[in-house]
Amino acid sequence: MAEAVGIGVSYKCGNVGRLVLRENGVKGVKMKDGSVYKVDTVLLATGAWTSEILSAMEDGLNVKEEERVERQITAAGFHRTAIRMVPEKLQQETLDAIVAKLFLNYVQRTPEYWRMCWDSVMPAQDQLVTKYPYSRLQNLYLAVGGSFQSWKFLPIIGEYVVNVLNGVGNGEEKDRRWAWKVEKPEGWGAHEKVVLRRDLSDLE
Repeated sequence: MAEAVGIGVSYKCGNVGRLVLRENGVKGVKMKDGSVYKVDTVLLATGAWTSEILSAMEDGLNVKEEERVERQITAAGFHRTAIRMVPEKLQQETLDAIVAKLFLNYVQRTPEYWRMCWDSVMPAQDQLVTKYPYSRLQNLYLAVGGSFQSWKFLPIIGEYVVNVLNGVGNGEEKDRRWAWKVEKPEGWGAHEKVVLRRDLSDLE
């Protein structure tokens, strides 16, 4: 980031409230503190918070249910024994099924805190690196769908994202896998352990 700032990038940090629309696209990003940043192009790399940002906008534009972002990605989380928001039932399941089997030396210890790790999951665990398909949002792009594995692409993914922003293809296979899906792909990709099995509310 320091290198980017050094060549002229304006780096701002804050909590996004919503996207501000114009007639044929997005004209700005309104933060929760009320400030607005005007933009030419928006790239959302917002992981599990993508639907939180886009759902209200899709409601306002009357986007059909089958064309909404939540048909592409699902917010998901897994827990580590180490945000104190993890339900007690899930804590106990972790102790019973994981800690007692894999960390026998720590069975008698009480975890100091619990943590939920969040990401957005694609049905086939491919990434979603594409232009948002709705005709009124011509300058909105997505780079999401990490499925708990895309962190390893951080050193190289930027080149491919820039290609998408510039309207340049990344090759037939990548363009197909990273595109907005009209139909749900078959299978769950290479990491079945991240398949969504239940809702967090089931554990309250």
